[in-house]
Amino acid sequence: MLEVNASQKDKDFIMAVNWKKAEEYLKAGKGIKQTVKYAHNVYSDITHSATSEMRTEVTILDASILKDICYFIPCPKSPHGCDVDPTGEYIVGSGKLAALIPVFSFDKLAIAIKAL
Repeated sequence: MLEVNASQKDKDFIMAVNWKKAEEYLKAGKGIKQTVKYAHNVYSDITHSATSEMRTEVTILDASILKDICYFIPCPKSPHGCDVDPTGEYIVGSGKLAALIPVFSFDKLAIAIKAL
């Protein structure tokens, strides 16, 4: 019942991140340094094993301040995944409660975002 009641609305959203813009903001120093504790894991193709390094700082890009890095795309309810085709043009959402699969055009999304 929890799953049924959590999906009462006719649509949900896919959060799309403009990673190129995020990269620009990082290079411009717009990120905020925050103290954290996490393991940075790196896999080696040569040794076929991973190494872990404990790190204590991360750079955060706050989407509430940097308004043009995250966008919500309306899609059928309960999306459980999202993928991009190899050309980068189409974004496909998938849900387990919707009987259809939405496909979004990246170019059309970019035009709509510029019109905001």
